[in-house]
Amino acid sequence: MPITGAQEAKTSIARKIDLLANAKMEKALAIIAADIGARADFYVPTDTTNLVKSRRTEITPTSTGWHAKISYNAPYAKYLHDNAGWKPKPVPSPGKLTGAYNPNAEFMWLDTGANEGWPAAKATFRRVVKL
Repeated sequence: MPITGAQEAKTSIARKIDLLANAKMEKALAIIAADIGARADFYVPTDTTNLVKSRRTEITPTSTGWHAKISYNAPYAKYLHDNAGWKPKPVPSPGKLTGAYNPNAEFMWLDTGANEGWPAAKATFRRVVKL
């Protein structure tokens, strides 16, 4: 349908800019979340690959913008993530007879990944969202 007046043209342009901005925002957040998740994975405790494989990323629109959520959903993820007293154990250790060992593992790995990724996130956001 052709545009017939100045107000209709203005509305159409604004709608297209919003669509473009939203697509760019979603893309930027997906790139940033993937980078932060990969950085966090470096610090995830490894015994089996269950914990790393449980990572999920959700990018959702909200009434005020966008929301990115990165989570690890293994049943024990929150305990290991939040427990400052936890330390990785190499094989063989008491209570750990099998599995892998990540000497870089630490609690609050998501926070560490986010802190490390923040400078890159700002640059990615500026590059991708630029209209």
